[in-house]
Amino acid sequence: MKAVFTVGIVVSGLLLMSCVTDRLMPPVSHAVAQGPLPIIQCPTLRLDKIPVNQCTLVQEGSSNRIILLGTIIGENRIYANGKIVIDERGRIEALACPKAQDWLDRRASIIACPNTLVSPGLIDAHAHIRYGNNDPSQLQLGHERFDHRNQWRFGLEGHTKIPFWKDTSAYQTQWTELRMVLAGTTAIAKNDSFRNNPSKGWARDLDTDVVTAGVLPLYTEVFPLGDMKAPSGRDRGCDYPALVSEPLVHAQAFEGHIAEGIDAAAANEIKCLMGLAPGGVNISSPTTNYVHMVGGSARDGAIIAKTGGSVIWAPRSNTQLYGNSAPIPLYLNQGVNVSLSSDWTLSGSTSMLRELKCAKRWSDNYYDGKISAYELWRMSTINPAIGFGLAKDLGSLAPGKMADIAVFKSKKGVGVFESLVASNSPDVIMVLRAGVPLIGPPDAIERLPVLKEDQCEIIPPEFLPDHASTMACVRREVGVSFKNFRARAGRVYPLSFGNGAPPGEPSCVPARPGEYSGLFSVVDLDGDGIENNNDNCPRVFNPIRLMDMGVQMDSDGDGLGDMCDLEPLY
Repeated sequence: MKAVFTVGIVVSGLLLMSCVTDRLMPPVSHAVAQGPLPIIQCPTLRLDKIPVNQCTLVQEGSSNRIILLGTIIGENRIYANGKIVIDERGRIEALACPKAQDWLDRRASIIACPNTLVSPGLIDAHAHIRYGNNDPSQLQLGHERFDHRNQWRFGLEGHTKIPFWKDTSAYQTQWTELRMVLAGTTAIAKNDSFRNNPSKGWARDLDTDVVTAGVLPLYTEVFPLGDMKAPSGRDRGCDYPALVSEPLVHAQAFEGHIAEGIDAAAANEIKCLMGLAPGGVNISSPTTNYVHMVGGSARDGAIIAKTGGSVIWAPRSNTQLYGNSAPIPLYLNQGVNVSLSSDWTLSGSTSMLRELKCAKRWSDNYYDGKISAYELWRMSTINPAIGFGLAKDLGSLAPGKMADIAVFKSKKGVGVFESLVASNSPDVIMVLRAGVPLIGPPDAIERLPVLKEDQCEIIPPEFLPDHASTMACVRREVGVSFKNFRARAGRVYPLSFGNGAPPGEPSCVPARPGEYSGLFSVVDLDGDGIENNNDNCPRVFNPIRLMDMGVQMDSDGDGLGDMCDLEPLY
């Protein structure tokens, strides 16, 4: 039934009033400003009997045009009780305060989401998508930690070889994507996804590691120095199996694993990829994305910042495998663009929302609160879009950009971005890719003209603990019903653990046996194993790494450690 706008009468069970001093919903409880973003408190229409923190279709339009009402997190401001208009191409037409005239646009379907947070969809900057059904509770490393990735990949130098398996069908990979979409993700640098899926998949595929003629959106080379199946690595020289092609890297955006470890071999990889050693290559560019960079230094951060590159941070996976993480405060002080990554389920996170929890824990407990909720949100939205050269289309809500949107429940008593970072999968109400719903409540999406009959169905509640009733457009995205999708996927990891953490979720407490425990005390405020009196950054976690020659990083020798020095090289 189409709801017709008429002043002062009940239409389709809703009271629509034209008094612009009335509120659409109860006043939002957020602070006046969020980070640098001011809040515009919209005077707007009253819609009675619409439940808050839900989405309801209040006008069924005649086209694919959609007006979404809620707290809209725009590129440079927030519209409390605002609207976002999505055109028939799936692009954003406008962000503004609603007007009575909106209901006169009979082409537009209007979805009211009172008190919700309407955000750009999350972007996962690096996910090994075909390993997304590994169960982290099977890892069982205990206290063992590694110095370099090859130790756990091949069981070298007395270390445990980690067992893992790779998806054998596109349905398994699409199951992982659905899990990520249910947690608000709309785009993924998928790292080795199936190229001949029954469909394109739930989230945008931002990359390909299959290099063909022409310029690709994002070229991924997991091992840009070649896959060394030998001792941990070499700590000098650039005689690696297969250095990545420098012209190919500079032809498009690029990402690759670099310096994944804390030893001299990890640090040497940087020299050979940044043109700092004979026989190496120089991949530095404004769209080069350095994945992990645990073994990075102030010198490396300065080069990345100067050339406009980005670091992709995977805090949970780094912590679980190496007992440490990329020196993010150092990179941020140097002006490096930083993006977040879930990496993979085995040592990383099941979704970007779980990765955000880990990143926040690192900031709160080990980085002296340096990274705000607003900055963490940017690391999951606009920052990866900038890093991949896609910011004109993705990463924020602004006119002309793709309408990749995630709608979140708003938590009482906290700011907009604090609420987003604290969200779990059940807090995600609706997700749209290019203005087309992927998942959402039946009351909001089942009658949208953009969705054809039988494309979407309610996911059985046993798959989604703690979630409200949720439809997923399985037949449109995968080509079969949910029942057949589940059957064909075979061996898979659950779609959601509700409001709880996954069993055996990898650790976010940095620890290395015999070096540090990650537990703070009065004499060691940052838990890095160095007492405050001897610590050149007593409130910022900066243990001595194997590559650091027995001392904490202090590149300019001023007694202030690189991790807390605003100018570490001067």
